[in-house]
Amino acid sequence: MSSEEELEDIGELEERYPHDVYLYMYDITDGLACRYSPLLFGQRLRALYDTGVVVRWLDGDLESWFGGRIQTKSAGHTPYGEPLERRFMGTTFRTREEIGAFLEFSSSTFVPNSYDIAFHNCNSFSAAMLEFLCEMQLPPDVLEQAGLVLNTDTGYLGYQVWKTLNRWDAARPRLPGA
Repeated sequence: MSSEEELEDIGELEERYPHDVYLYMYDITDGLACRYSPLLFGQRLRALYDTGVVVRWLDGDLESWFGGRIQTKSAGHTPYGEPLERRFMGTTFRTREEIGAFLEFSSSTFVPNSYDIAFHNCNSFSAAMLEFLCEMQLPPDVLEQAGLVLNTDTGYLGYQVWKTLNRWDAARPRLPGA
């Protein structure tokens, strides 16, 4: 059997069987949120989550996430290090082609200038992808985290500073080729 025939067989199998879907949850603070959140936010947070969605294929797991733009790589190879948790979210019968079309469509919504640290971020993308793949929602501990932080004086102040710095950076003139 040639390698081309093997790939066709894998493609046929992939279309007939469900694929596991996982939410990979990363702590973008590398443990600092857990340590200092009681002081900063009045309650202990396990982490400040950055998330990616993983589909388990027959030939390997692929992870998609939003980090300024939508990216897809082998699972666990994001810039965020090792996932704090790999949470099973369900299964999907979506094909690679359907997922590719979803990612292409979503790439017009998830662009660098649309990023907002609290309201349009990696978790927003993960929520949209989970809904598309298996009609699942983000878990409450991820979904509600921005609200928990922003409802504190420190979190609100930090968000306002981030927005101001982001506006200054966006307005900063760029040198050609920079």
